[in-house]
Amino acid sequence: MERIREGDLYRRITIEDVLFEIRYGYMCENERLYWEASPIYPDFIKNPMYTKEGYPFATVYQDGCQFYHPKENASDEHWCSDCVHFEKKEDYIGICRCEKNRRKS
Repeated sequence: MERIREGDLYRRITIEDVLFEIRYGYMCENERLYWEASPIYPDFIKNPMYTKEGYPFATVYQDGCQFYHPKENASDEHWCSDCVHFEKKEDYIGICRCEKNRRKS
């Protein structure tokens, strides 16, 4: 079996006509010392992305925004996945359907 290397393609995901290429990498330099590369999902806080309708993409583990409204049975993490506005599209990526976060064109 071939060893996974930084930059190798993990998978391609298409959500709302937007293609995401998820590649192996490290979240910080310390990880290089102790772990193998793992799939790195987009950081939508640093690099926001939107659907054609202006709704922002978010990851399930992203911290909830100022409009966070917990679902019934939400965890104490206050992550986007616990918000009523979050629409999960695949394992780790979804769309925030909050009108207050929607980008107006």
